[in-house]
Amino acid sequence: MTIAQPSNPERDPGNWQGTFIEQLAAIGDAMGLSRTVTRLLAWLVVCDPPYQSARQLQAGLQLSAGSVSTGVNALVHGGFVRRLALPGDRHRYYEIGPDGWRRLLAGQLQVVGEIRRIADQAMEAAGPGADRRLVDMGRFYARCEPMLADLLDRVPS
Repeated sequence: MTIAQPSNPERDPGNWQGTFIEQLAAIGDAMGLSRTVTRLLAWLVVCDPPYQSARQLQAGLQLSAGSVSTGVNALVHGGFVRRLALPGDRHRYYEIGPDGWRRLLAGQLQVVGEIRRIADQAMEAAGPGADRRLVDMGRFYARCEPMLADLLDRVPS
């Protein structure tokens, strides 16, 4: 897969964070992920402080309030990001959860397993005359799933 580079990446070495965010967003685009969600997640990797309010996310990424709200809700729902409340502050803050990366990979493993299950069901329905492309797909995902599960098990928390 060839990843398109951002159309106008910042050349300023002092803006490495902006370049990082846009490069990850380009990968997200290539994978069919929401550009906004990918940018929000990337921002939370490099921002200072490591937790941000919705307003800070809006300002830092030049996003609308609705885009930030929708994006952080998806990230919180997926378990990648958690909400924080700071003592004496009425704002909500967001940060990458302590097991956010593990949850991200575990979610991808679930997708692989679901694709394998769908392929298995289709092969069973098709019977012995199942098309080679379907059989190849099912076998590929059947081989990948345990390897990815083993990899996730081996990565320390």
